[in-house]
Amino acid sequence: QPLVPVGEQVWYKTHCLRGHPFDGRCDYCVRGRLRDRAARRVDPAARAAGDGYVLSADFTGVHDPDIDGHRVALVATVHSYGSDDGHPEAAYGFVALLENRKATAVASALDDFDLELQRLGSDKARSVIRFHTDVDKSFMGKVQKLAVRKGWVQTDTGGYRSRANSIVERR
Repeated sequence: QPLVPVGEQVWYKTHCLRGHPFDGRCDYCVRGRLRDRAARRVDPAARAAGDGYVLSADFTGVHDPDIDGHRVALVATVHSYGSDDGHPEAAYGFVALLENRKATAVASALDDFDLELQRLGSDKARSVIRFHTDVDKSFMGKVQKLAVRKGWVQTDTGGYRSRANSIVERR
């Protein structure tokens, strides 16, 4: 059945009066049924990074500015999957307050995170080998160059799906 523009058919008034049960001719019904594909948990062992860390990053909102003019926060977690049960063996969190989401500021904050991890990490031989984010222009350009320079493999969730980057989304 082809979609019928709202209000052009007599059936539509009856359809609405009946409580709007699903009808394939109704544009609103069809759009309301559109859903994302199901989010599936990936076995942590399948995304293991070998002997290195996985750095996951994302932003929190655009907030009212603080006293220093910061409006966004870059939240990152570092974790590894070296244990036999497949659960994260180590996890460490970072937060950087930024005035904006420009790639230059993001790259600088990520570089600071990496330096702090090297300084504070208990295993000096282990480093970040994968960098995971959602698809955001703030993680392109200078951030991509930083990832290449540091030897990180950059991966993404393929668009905005908060369920797909759950480790950092929970922070």
